[in-house]
Amino acid sequence: MKKRVWIPALAVVLFGAGILTWTLFRPSPEASFDLGGLDVYEAVALLESRIDEPDTLRATIDSSHLKVVSEGITTLYSLPEHQFYLSVAPYLEETHPCGIHNLISCRGELVGQTFTVRTFDAEGTLILSQEVTTGANGFFGLWLPAGLEGTLQIESDGLSGTSSISTVSGSDTCLTTVRLG
Repeated sequence: MKKRVWIPALAVVLFGAGILTWTLFRPSPEASFDLGGLDVYEAVALLESRIDEPDTLRATIDSSHLKVVSEGITTLYSLPEHQFYLSVAPYLEETHPCGIHNLISCRGELVGQTFTVRTFDAEGTLILSQEVTTGANGFFGLWLPAGLEGTLQIESDGLSGTSSISTVSGSDTCLTTVRLG
């Protein structure tokens, strides 16, 4: 009878040791996807450039955090204070509704195109003016001041589009409604 008792006990100990080893040595999202040591700007740029859409990786960005989920492990990166990330996919023919940007799976129609982008506050003061190029995912990203209510203008090859934007807490981080015409 005593022999039967140690077999379940041994099984419990081995199972527990296996769980502990798996938990301690399982790679984090940073290690699995080469994010270790990157600041939030670098992590966003790297994730935004991916177009391979691995099943084991999810990366979204809202008004306060970059959230990376890999194999059940969630890592949150706080956005820099007073900064807001807006990912923009201008379009000609096709778009999709989007609110919270998914850096891995969101796709825009215009890949590798260069645009002149201007952002104005509510009073019409120019906040940002720069040339941007959409990545392989059809988006370009802008780091803007948080707390802004304003307008975004996009121009390229004689076509233009305008949209209202908001960078307050809870605002959308994915803008797919700027049709160029």
